[in-house]
Amino acid sequence: MQKIKRRLNTGVLIVFFLLVITGIVNIYSASIADHTHRYFYRQILWVITGIGIGFPFFRIDYRVIGKYSFWLYLFSLFLLVAVLLFSPSINGAHRWLTLGPVSFQPSEFTKFTTILYLSFYLSEVKEELLDLKHLMIPLLIVIIPFLLVAMEPDLGTAGIILLIGAFILVIYGISKKVFWASVTGGVAFVAFVWKFLLKKYQKRRIVAFLNPEKDPLGAGYHVIQSKIAIGSGGWFGKGFLKGTQTQFSFLPEQHTDFAFSVFSEEWGFFGVLFVLLLYLVIIMWGIDVALNARDKFGRILATGIVLHILLHTVINLAMITGAFPVVGIPLPLFSYGGTATIVTIIEIALLFNVDVNRYMF
Repeated sequence: MQKIKRRLNTGVLIVFFLLVITGIVNIYSASIADHTHRYFYRQILWVITGIGIGFPFFRIDYRVIGKYSFWLYLFSLFLLVAVLLFSPSINGAHRWLTLGPVSFQPSEFTKFTTILYLSFYLSEVKEELLDLKHLMIPLLIVIIPFLLVAMEPDLGTAGIILLIGAFILVIYGISKKVFWASVTGGVAFVAFVWKFLLKKYQKRRIVAFLNPEKDPLGAGYHVIQSKIAIGSGGWFGKGFLKGTQTQFSFLPEQHTDFAFSVFSEEWGFFGVLFVLLLYLVIIMWGIDVALNARDKFGRILATGIVLHILLHTVINLAMITGAFPVVGIPLPLFSYGGTATIVTIIEIALLFNVDVNRYMF
């Protein structure tokens, strides 16, 4: 344990806590209209819970955790089926399971288990390049949760699962024939999704992304208000609790999907730059961990986790600035959300685990 303490990257740990604390303070401002401050207090609870659950994922050798990855993956699929069968419909979607006073989103947990099990499975494959024969099982590992999540429907999260899986497989190595076949199949699949899986409100969001001013009070409202909030922040921002878009509730989903719009209005360009640098430190450290992991499983696992954090960050920032359709992707460790926060902390703990273990022998 002493060796772990000496080798733990304290600089990254400080950056992690800075990001978490900044996010919590921002949620306080984003939910100030709710005088109970319930989102603020709940986010603190989620962070504490995430650290408590994440500690074993840091302390136990990640290779031991990998041996149980199939069962964690299978359990997450079971939860997704339970969501489809038993969860109540909220705005036409089935996404939450409730156990007593606690509600959680299994699809967020499934993103993590898919990364974990796919990484472990690929680490056992001896071939340097995956041909069609050896690609079938990895594709099933990704496609099964993708389809279950898409049926909720939650195409934003389903798309993240598909993207992470595709990037991991490409980085691992696939033959040229398989690559071009995948690209062709991917184009056909996108057409299929647009024609048969996307609901009308999801298509409206995509159209609004291309031209939000066409429906300023409907599908384009979120993006327009977000751009106003971000642009009005200027260089130094309006000040804490002084963002008019937030305090007058013009900005929808301001404590979740558009939490960073709130921060941008109150803290301006330099505040935004500070937070983006925090994310950059974590992502660059994660890349370093992946490149220098002591074994194949550690390299693939760290790569998958970094991809998860990076994709969420890039898509959320693109979404709130109108560069990407609104798909309900939260900003890691910054947006309000119990399951997403806990899962991200577990993934960070696993990155520390992989990082520490490269020094152990």
